[in-house]
Amino acid sequence: MFVPRDPELFTAFDAELVRANTARRQAVQQLAGVLREVSEDNRAAVDEFAAQYEMVVQRWDRFHQDYDAWRVSEGGCNRTDAVEALGQFVLRFGELTDKVRALPRATFLQPLGELLVEAAEVEEESLRTLRNTWRPFDSAVYATLDEQRNSSLRLRRQVSTGVQNILPRYRISLQELE
Repeated sequence: MFVPRDPELFTAFDAELVRANTARRQAVQQLAGVLREVSEDNRAAVDEFAAQYEMVVQRWDRFHQDYDAWRVSEGGCNRTDAVEALGQFVLRFGELTDKVRALPRATFLQPLGELLVEAAEVEEESLRTLRNTWRPFDSAVYATLDEQRNSSLRLRRQVSTGVQNILPRYRISLQELE
């Protein structure tokens, strides 16, 4: 059995126990206050998040609606206008091809003239094909025109080289041609 030697130790212990319990009650009350503040701050943060989230979701939905409407209208593309514009390009290029065919046909110029006519006809035909096969949202329809334009450009460079070689023979300067 335990026999205390100094009974005042229990009194001191009891006093410390009372102080500790008082401090714990104060800590619990202060913690409850802090939790209320944090909870209120959290509630405000959640309210702000929810409000901004709602605005973002509405904008996102509006974006999808606008995109869907754009897609249904084929990107705002009026097929008739596009085909008419392509038709105008074909007509304008056809006029250019006619001018190329009307270039002088002296025998020594014939090879250059034929290369230039070929270049124009290739490009004109590919424009006509584009007009007849064009579809919105299909970038593949441009491949043939791009390829033919490159071929036409190679032929034009050959003609340009030929013209540059012929001019000095006939003592004609580029400035005289301008």
